[in-house]
Amino acid sequence: MRRTIPGILLAGLIAQGCVTSGPPANVGFKQASELEEFEGVYRNAGEVKEGYPKTYLSALIWPDSNGVPHETVSRVEVRGAEKNALNVRAWMDTVLIREQTFARGKDFDVKEGRLLIRHHVGAHANNKSGDPFLGFEGHTVELGLDRRGEGKSRETTQFAGLVYLVMPIAMSEAREARFVRIAP
Repeated sequence: MRRTIPGILLAGLIAQGCVTSGPPANVGFKQASELEEFEGVYRNAGEVKEGYPKTYLSALIWPDSNGVPHETVSRVEVRGAEKNALNVRAWMDTVLIREQTFARGKDFDVKEGRLLIRHHVGAHANNKSGDPFLGFEGHTVELGLDRRGEGKSRETTQFAGLVYLVMPIAMSEAREARFVRIAP
């Protein structure tokens, strides 16, 4: 009994948190078996939980692209390019803004019927002034289809470490968005 009390107290000191958000009437992912199932034209602005920031499909696909004004992109078109590749186009009305072909194994992987387009795990050190966190973080972006055939994204961020080098903490946040398919 004496040994379990310090363990219980230590467990109580670890701050834990898990936040999940999704669009209204959110449904789970469909497990796609072929890349062709992702073909279609999707509305760029995603439907998210009320009060959350907008999510743009083009920003998930091209996160570091300074040349893509994501808020002006009206739709994103996905077509099969080769057996293991997808051609993606961002449109502003009738003007083509950006086009790129993504190859399986190089630009994305397929996991549980979803496209895993980014996965990062690394150290988080207080490299910004005022950042009290030190530990490990992970960030994953998945794209897929929901069970109704609409486009769906899930961004997951996880962190485990210390706050101010004293308090252990573990956090996880998952944000989902729906991208309405406007054409096959």
